[in-house]
Amino acid sequence: MPGICADAMGTVYVSDALCHNIRRIIPAGAVTTVAGSTTGSPGTPARFNAPTRLAADGAGTLYVPDFGNSTIRVIR
Repeated sequence: MPGICADAMGTVYVSDALCHNIRRIIPAGAVTTVAGSTTGSPGTPARFNAPTRLAADGAGTLYVPDFGNSTIRVIR
């Protein structure tokens, strides 16, 4: 089951438990992968295992329960 939340700027975040990543949808409609095995960011990508639910705080920090790894990850 995917998790969905929005931040104060209207950006929507979706956890994709089957593909093990987190996607960002900006108000203009563009979809990007921000964390997980297919991220295009430099460095080593996070290795999620069935991320579920999401929460965003007022500072833009995203909290992701990583069910398969029994941890909560923080994305800034």
